[in-house]
Amino acid sequence: MKVHVVTNANRSLYAKALERMHQLRHQVFVQELGWTDLRSDDGLEVDDFDGDDAVYLLACEEDECFGSVRMLPTWRRSMLSEIWPEFISTQERATGPDIWEWTRWCPGTIARRHELVRARKALFLAALEYAGSRNIKTYITFCETRYFGQLEEIGWRPRPLGLPRATPEGAHALGVIWDVTPNLLGETRLLFKIDEPVLIEAPAPGSAGGRIQPWMLERLYGLSSVDEAQAVEDLLSRVGAPVHRRGCSLQTVQVAGRA
Repeated sequence: MKVHVVTNANRSLYAKALERMHQLRHQVFVQELGWTDLRSDDGLEVDDFDGDDAVYLLACEEDECFGSVRMLPTWRRSMLSEIWPEFISTQERATGPDIWEWTRWCPGTIARRHELVRARKALFLAALEYAGSRNIKTYITFCETRYFGQLEEIGWRPRPLGLPRATPEGAHALGVIWDVTPNLLGETRLLFKIDEPVLIEAPAPGSAGGRIQPWMLERLYGLSSVDEAQAVEDLLSRVGAPVHRRGCSLQTVQVAGRA
């Protein structure tokens, strides 16, 4: 399973996947977790932070979206500082150009447990790969205390930004911060037994890039035949998406349109 980076620049390529993402968020947050204040008549969970600054990581296969997480650049918008500032009581820096906020974590629905597990692993890895592409040094988030242990279990060494507090829904939550250390991606890949990169970023639509569909980039990964890989590489090069080869298979796609 690969994870696509969806920015304001390439968002038009992902209309169907984004709609599915908002459906999944509604299904998970409203129907499974009981966050009734997020209920909507159209079955889509959308909030004020789903704007131009938001970056989505979508765990996909072909045209199907199985899970997602939303990233917010804290120097522009931050749910933690705008909505829950009382959950920040330490002296830790929670905003800055190298700090991004991890929000709307939705690796999938419990009705599809197999895909949920795969998407969860892919999204964890993708967040670290994305951090490397944007020089992100730190992530912050707001979460219920029961999820704090998940970050500890995978070795991410989270730190609370303050004491847990009760939420209006009756749960206990806290602000959390953790560093993206140089070895963290390698350690997480080893833990999940996934060696290959999972992140894909399609170019912004334009005279060339607009002819590239996200599924084309997915096909670059896992090609075992050098002839097959060369054919796809030639195709993408003709439409303006340069690619780089590692060894005998295509592993990394360099694309434009980054936020």
